[in-house]
Amino acid sequence: MDIRFFNTFNHAAAILDHLLPEINSRGVKSVAYISQSKYRKTNRGDDHIEFFEKASLTGISKSRKRLNQVVYAISASLKILFSPAQFHIFFTQPPLYPIIGAWLSRVRGVPYAIHIMDHYPGLVGALGYLDMDGWLYKLLDRKMDKALKKAEFVVVLGSCMEKMVVDKGVDPQKVKIVINAPKVKDEPLTVDYFAKIGLSDKFTIIYAGNMGVAHEFRSILAVSARLEKTHPDIHFIMLGKGHRKKEVQAFYDEHKPKNMTMVGYLENEEFTAIMKQTDVHLITLRDNFNGLMVPSKLYSSLALGKPVIFEGPQQNEVTDVLTTYDAGVRVGHLDDEALEQSILEYYADANKVKAQGLNAKRYFEERGKASAFIDDYAAYIIRESSLS
Repeated sequence: MDIRFFNTFNHAAAILDHLLPEINSRGVKSVAYISQSKYRKTNRGDDHIEFFEKASLTGISKSRKRLNQVVYAISASLKILFSPAQFHIFFTQPPLYPIIGAWLSRVRGVPYAIHIMDHYPGLVGALGYLDMDGWLYKLLDRKMDKALKKAEFVVVLGSCMEKMVVDKGVDPQKVKIVINAPKVKDEPLTVDYFAKIGLSDKFTIIYAGNMGVAHEFRSILAVSARLEKTHPDIHFIMLGKGHRKKEVQAFYDEHKPKNMTMVGYLENEEFTAIMKQTDVHLITLRDNFNGLMVPSKLYSSLALGKPVIFEGPQQNEVTDVLTTYDAGVRVGHLDDEALEQSILEYYADANKVKAQGLNAKRYFEERGKASAFIDDYAAYIIRESSLS
């Protein structure tokens, strides 16, 4: 048995760095077919490079993300047609490619599975790029549903995504939840980033990660403006990039808040330091994106033992984890009063911050360690692919 994974950018699916060595160590040949491009600029090297095969055609488009995805799709399709493996697993990058990859695999008689990181075309519909009542969206949605239903198994990131695919007709027995591998480790600090930016004496809230359209910032910006007047020792850190960063940057440029720091890309040591030194982490998700994606930054926060404030849907994986383990609090979308109250409660109660931080760490120790869920996922893949 040999298994080939398809995913445009390795670093967009960091789980492969853990999964491929584990599957190969069990005597099953497993490689990932990826592009030569990086998901984002980083000094990070390729881990376990011997398990990754880079599409040669993508060398002509390394610096242009969209073009790179198109070239990768062509290259991957040729790979499936003329040099298929015995089992294929498609991640959802490039967007919508599992529709093509699944169809080509069926043409070649190769069983396959789909690992959903983000659901397409649902995500592009929620973003407004496609009319969800239009013929093109409905066609793509039907094709994706067919690809999912005919897969040997479907991997999702959480319970809300599981419900979404089951509602679309996928056999519940073929759906497996596998969380995203945390991208940070709770290790001793090698740099004091707070001292560097003068925040050592502040109570801090951080939003760290993609500032994309699926995430909400109006509430936190409104709260920060009010608390600047009443609690100047509460400080907000906005770290990341994305389509909606311009909204945050415009607020920062106009109001020049003294209680907010804008941070761009950080390398691993500094990123871990700022995440670890911050008191409380913020995660947001707009309601209409529920089930289409799962904010994977949750697991990094839990790994570092940080309480989380989640502004997002009630029926969501993040809400379930925070509630079950008492590792944070959930507030409704655009409920800035509840968000402000939650921040002030943490600010006034150091014991609550500590206790929920310990609970977050307990979740990670019990369910979030890569060594545990990677072992289970590797065994599952080998078993299910062998049955095909």
